[in-house]
Amino acid sequence: MISKNVPLNQENPTGTVIEEINHLITVEFPGKPPRFVFSNGVRIDLYLSDITYQRMLDAFQKLSEASISQKEINKKLLGKKK
Repeated sequence: MISKNVPLNQENPTGTVIEEINHLITVEFPGKPPRFVFSNGVRIDLYLSDITYQRMLDAFQKLSEASISQKEINKKLLGKKK
């Protein structure tokens, strides 16, 4: 959740952190965020989403159950060598 003056306002935009490098955090929003998120003095409150974690576990489970041809496709998509 990103806020400027009122951190508990339910109208504040929420997004997903997609990258963190040194002093830079990149956030992806489901739509166009309000202009204030690009200004100085914003507050970013981070919290975990159980949904994202569960999706990751489901994906790992599917990969472990994949057929040989699916495993080969996964290797190519992930750029792994044979």
